[in-house]
Amino acid sequence: MKRWVLVVALVLSLGINVGILSTLALHQKAPARAARHVPGTLEELARRLQLEGSEKSRFIAIQRRFLGEVRKNQREGRRVQSALWKKLGARRPDEQEIRDLVERSGRIQAQRVELLARVVLETREILDRRQLHLYRRFLSRASRRLSSQAPNRR
Repeated sequence: MKRWVLVVALVLSLGINVGILSTLALHQKAPARAARHVPGTLEELARRLQLEGSEKSRFIAIQRRFLGEVRKNQREGRRVQSALWKKLGARRPDEQEIRDLVERSGRIQAQRVELLARVVLETREILDRRQLHLYRRFLSRASRRLSSQAPNRR
């Protein structure tokens, strides 16, 4: 049983929480931005990348689709984690159900990584080398910031 506890702990603590990244990307400081009529973060990122016209629209559409998919994935991940914690706290835990939930949680995490890889690949088609470098730096900084600020959820 100790082995399963380690597996569960590993799965629950894996990698970057892309959902937090999506929250940061869409987060708006409403009062300050509304007063200055400053567009949202995706608009700002597109401006920093010096995207215009159809490239800007396509970039924002790709990012928004990605964020929507990540939100759905994150909700499913929270449901699975909640079910896993309930099963682990049960008076008589069913090891097969726990294994199934751990496997499902791993698949959900893998889907998040696939979503991130897909959005970067799609975005590469739009950006030149300099823009891609800036975009990857943004993702890197955002993920570091988020992983250090991520709340410890159960």
